[in-house]
Amino acid sequence: MLKAEITKLIKIALEKCSFPSDGLVVTAPTQESFGDYATSLPLQLAKTLKKSPMEIGQNICDAIGKTK
Repeated sequence: MLKAEITKLIKIALEKCSFPSDGLVVTAPTQESFGDYATSLPLQLAKTLKKSPMEIGQNICDAIGKTK
């Protein structure tokens, strides 16, 4: 249930950033130190958007903050 809510928030953030949501997969990392949930979408989008994965991830985080 929490995973579905996180996915929903990320999709809304992606729309706000005008980023595609194709390929969005939220998973539980194999190592606990990596957090509870993760997505590799910023890495996947980096080449297409010609931005760094860190910048894409930060844009998504900022958009999530504005969604709440």
